[in-house]
Amino acid sequence: MRILVTGATGNIGRMVVGHLVEAGGCTVRALTVDPARAALLDGVEVAVGSVRRPETLPAALEGVDALYLAPAPPTVAAVMEHVRAAGVRHVVDVELLDRIAAALGRPLQFVRATRDETVAVLEPVMGSNAGWYVDNVLGGYNALGVDPVPTVPEVTGRPATTFATWATTHVHRFR
Repeated sequence: MRILVTGATGNIGRMVVGHLVEAGGCTVRALTVDPARAALLDGVEVAVGSVRRPETLPAALEGVDALYLAPAPPTVAAVMEHVRAAGVRHVVDVELLDRIAAALGRPLQFVRATRDETVAVLEPVMGSNAGWYVDNVLGGYNALGVDPVPTVPEVTGRPATTFATWATTHVHRFR
C-alpha cells in the first residue's frame, strides 16, 4: 500500500509520516513544495506539489492507495477530483468530511466501531502500533460519552459560517 501524506512537512503531517514509517508495511510518499528543505526520513518517497495548487497533484497521486489530506479549503473540491481520477481508495481527513463528501458526489458517514474492529482495520498499515494508537489516541473520543453530531446547525442551532466570516463579525474582540 502506498500512502501520500499532504502537509508532510507541517507539525501533524511530519508526525503522520514518522508513524507510518515506524509502523512499516506501507510505502510513504510525502507531498512538499521544497524537497531540498523537507528533511524527510530515509525511505520516504518525495513528491513535489501542493494541495493549494491542485494541478501539481496528478504525478504525486500515481500509484497511491490512500491519502492523508491536510486540505486547503478553497481547493479541496479540485484536489478531490484529482484523487478520484487517480483511483485513490481511501482518504483520511476528519475535519472536512462534509466538503470531501460533496467533492466526491456521495455521502460519507461517521461509523462507530469497536476497539477490536478499529485495530483490525489499522493493523495492516500500523502493525503492532495499532492497538496502542486506538487505546491512547482514539480512546479518548469514547470517553466523551456523546454521539458525533454531523452538522454545525445541530450543534449550534445556527447556520454554519466560515472562519473568515466569524473573524470579521468578531474582530472587535481582538482589539
